[in-house]
Amino acid sequence: MLIIDRIEDDFAVIENNKKRFNVRRQMLPADAKEGDVIVMAAGRYIIDKVSTQKQKNKNRNLEDSLWKR
Repeated sequence: MLIIDRIEDDFAVIENNKKRFNVRRQMLPADAKEGDVIVMAAGRYIIDKVSTQKQKNKNRNLEDSLWKR
């Protein structure tokens, strides 16, 4: 799963499992932001909105479980 970890200047840092690599910002959709899940399709990166929402829900549930202790 490719997740945008952060955006720095002209590059986005992409996380793939525990590995990270840089992608030029211009290669991503204009509305891409930190935390978005992206996929490569037809030579371009696109945002996988369903996977992005699932990841956000997973993270939110984890945070909630930590605070409810």
